[in-house]
Amino acid sequence: MSGIDRWDGLSALGSVSGTFPGALPPAGMEWAFGPPIRGIQIPPLATQRAIVAEIEAEQALVAANRELITRFAQKIQATLARIWGEASEAGK
Repeated sequence: MSGIDRWDGLSALGSVSGTFPGALPPAGMEWAFGPPIRGIQIPPLATQRAIVAEIEAEQALVAANRELITRFAQKIQATLARIWGEASEAGK
């Protein structure tokens, strides 16, 4: 980095925000100097696992729907090609 270490830059930003009474740190800087995690409640492990299972089930449905979309798009293209092929042969 061009002469300034990343952490020096962060401490400089922190000291600038502390220079002005009542000033707020720049956006996102409050996380760099210690996130306010006291109020965060983490759900029990069983609840976390249930949430993960639900998300994985949804992801499986999304994947299956994507496969169906691909299959039907191919069927539509095949049908259109057959129809257009029959129509162009009839006009000859």
